[in-house]
Formats: sequence, structure tokens, C-alpha cells
Amino acid sequence: MSSLKFIDTLASEHNCSLYGLEKIIADPSNEEYLFAKAHEVRKRYVKSKVHLKALIEISNICTQTCYYCGLRAKNKTLNRYKMPVDEILSLASEAAQSGYKTIVLQSGQSDAYNDEQMCFIISQIKKLDVQITLSLGEKTRSQYKAYKLAGANRYLLRIETTNRALYKALHPNMSLRRRMQCLKDLQELGYETGSGLLVGLPNSSAKILARDLAFLKRNNFDMIGVG
Repeated sequence: MSSLKFIDTLASEHNCSLYGLEKIIADPSNEEYLFAKAHEVRKRYVKSKVHLKALIEISNICTQTCYYCGLRAKNKTLNRYKMPVDEILSLASEAAQSGYKTIVLQSGQSDAYNDEQMCFIISQIKKLDVQITLSLGEKTRSQYKAYKLAGANRYLLRIETTNRALYKALHPNMSLRRRMQCLKDLQELGYETGSGLLVGLPNSSAKILARDLAFLKRNNFDMIGVG
């Protein structure tokens, strides 16, 4: 079966074998057809709408050393900051008054804000009648639960890759198993959960990307980011 047939199956059934996904990814000649089919599916389900979100980068402090990230702890050229709580709340209020219905709070992975501060920020923003998305990295299940009870609705935590060797090479002192457990905790706690992938990584392959996509499909995440 040619890769075009696999694309047709994917577009109509929203499912495909690992072999089919690998064939699609490995065949650059099908890109125009693939994008056209993807465009058709998008129009069918979300029409021509764009959902705008207000993103507030509350801190760029991070304790991790992921090799691909500019926020990595060993980047000594980056000026670090932690936004004051009142400034975060002021920006959130401005966003809500401007008509934004979703506010995203994003930071590097750290304890720059303790749990009491984070829950206070979330609870105050929730009073603005908006949806709250968090992107704060790996936390404990109890922390995720506290944020949810404070009013958070969604959480973004990209897996980046499901290949253990590749994950280990990119994320010193981090665990793929731990990452997967965090995603499981978020879903079990009732978050709308987002994940995603890095593409174009050294030592990646069509086979690895096919398995990554199958992982995302299998876990039925609410949001996916790929870049």
C-alpha cells in the first residue's frame, strides 16, 4: 500500500497502523496531499476558527538542563526573573477585560512560587470567569490536585519523545517514566491535558515519530503541540 492510501485511511478513520504512520512520515513526496487532507479534517471539525489565549510567562527560572531549551539552568547568559504576584493578577485582569476567555500561566520548572502562592494566584484569576491553563513542568500529584482545587482547568506537559534513549540524551537527570506518570496523574485528576512532541531531533527517525504519534493517540490527550 502506498503512503497515500495510509493518508486516506488516517483521514477517514482517524487511525492508522504503526507501519502506516512510518510510511507517511518517511515519504516526503506525499506532503502536499497530506497537508490537504489535514486541512479538510480541520475544517470539518473546527471550521475556520482561531481560539486566542492570553499567555503570561510568569517566570523563566528553571532547575532542569534540557539540552534544547533556552531556559535550561546552565544557560548563564539568560536574565532570570520571577514576576510579582500582583503583576500577574493585573495582567490576567487586563486580559479578561480585553475579552480573552483562557489565561495560560507558563514558567520554567522550579519552585519559584510555593504551592500557597500558586494556589492563591489561580484562585484569584478564577474570579475573572476565565479558563486557566498551567504549564509549569513536572509536579507531584498532590500539587496538581491543589492547583485543580484552586481553579485550574488545563495543564500542558509535552512528552517531547517516547523513545527512552533519546529522552535520556535530551533530559539529564530526568525520567521518561516520571513524565508519563505526571500525564497520567493530570488526566486522572480531571485536567484537560495537553502533551506534544519535538520533531527534527538528532538520532530520531520515522519509526520513533510513528511510535510517538501512537502514544498521543492511545492516551487521547485534549491538546497536542508539535514543533
